[in-house]
This record gives sequence, C-alpha cells and structure tokens, in this order.
Amino acid sequence: MDEKKGFFDFFKGITRAGFKEEEENQRNYARAKAKEERKQENTDTAEKTAAGKDVEQEVSFNDESGENDEEILFCKGKLEEMLNLAGFKGDIKVIKKDKRGIYLEIINSDDAGRIIGKEGSTLYSFQVLLRTFAYKHFGKNVSVIIDAGDYRKKKNESIKEYALKASKEVLKNRGRVELKAMNAADRRLVHMLFEKDSRINTYSVGDGEYRRVVLEKGSKAIAL
Repeated sequence: MDEKKGFFDFFKGITRAGFKEEEENQRNYARAKAKEERKQENTDTAEKTAAGKDVEQEVSFNDESGENDEEILFCKGKLEEMLNLAGFKGDIKVIKKDKRGIYLEIINSDDAGRIIGKEGSTLYSFQVLLRTFAYKHFGKNVSVIIDAGDYRKKKNESIKEYALKASKEVLKNRGRVELKAMNAADRRLVHMLFEKDSRINTYSVGDGEYRRVVLEKGSKAIAL
C-alpha cells in the first residue's frame, strides 16, 4: 500500500511538470504556424486524400515487431511496470513507431475505465510519466502516445467533428468562433485539422486549463 501511495504521489508531481511542457510545445507550434506564409490556395479533395494516404503508409507493428528497438522495449517494459505498481491489469501492444513517436495500447484489461480516468486524465498522466522516464533514460525527448479502449481514436473523432461543425458556422455567418477549453494535444489536433485550409485561421487564447482555440474566417473564405 505504501509503495502504491508513493507511486501516485510521484505520479501527481511529475504530471504537473509534464502539463507545463506540453503547454510550451503547443505554444511553439502555434508560433511557428503563425509565421508561415499561406502560399497555397484552398485545399482540394485530392490534396486531403493524399494526406490521408500518407498516414496510412506509416509503419505498423505486429506482435513480434520492434523486438530490437531499444526505445520501444524500454517504453513497453516501463509501462507494464507502472500498471503493476498502480494495481491495474492489462497487456501492452506496440501499434507503430513513426516520426511522431511510439504508439502503445493497453489491451485485455478489465480496468480500462480506471486506466483512462475522467476525460482521459489518468491515461494522459501515464503518458507524461512514461515520457519523463524515457527522457531520463535516453537523455533526449522520446514521444510516446498511449491509448486504451480506443479512447484516443474516439476522442479525436469527436474533436474533429466538433471543430468542423464550428468552422461551418464561421464560414456561414459568424466569422469567428471560440471553441471550448482543451488540453495542448487536443488544441494541436484542431490546428492541424485546418493547417492547409486557407478559409480558416486558427490561434489559441487564454492560459493553462482555460486555453482554447479560436477559428476565424480566412482571406480565401467564401460564405456558405
């Protein structure tokens, strides 16, 4: 019991630091995005289809893959260790590794709801903690994305649907819509969703947990 309590105390402390790091990463992304010159015309269907194909071509792993990849082995083993310390049951599956990072999924678990936590808070905390351990071990940033019960996929689809609906309001008559507060990863998803759409400009406002994305009509927008 004391060992678990100590684990969760450390868990909370390292998570707070991780949130700050994620916020700074998101701000850097927003700054870089703001400096870009919008050279392209409105994104057409073919361009979006090509982007989709690029994602599909990312390397996936089967159960035996990644056995010689030191980063994958470390992250998988450390996540298994953390789950055991927290008293959760489940297996770790390596989904893929690409330029964005290592994707791990917790499967075969009856504790999926508790592992995910309220609005994904526990799952995100495991991710921050794992990234911190990996940084200390390898001496460099190692991006790790953890999922359980298809939570991230479902959440990303929900966020995209919400943002696209808001963008239609912007183009139709409002000109500007302020989305609900989101964490850094979710805001980045919205920025990327409209990155090549010159009809919609995006930027973030607010601080900390109240930071949110604003959608504004771009210079190439045509009213619906």
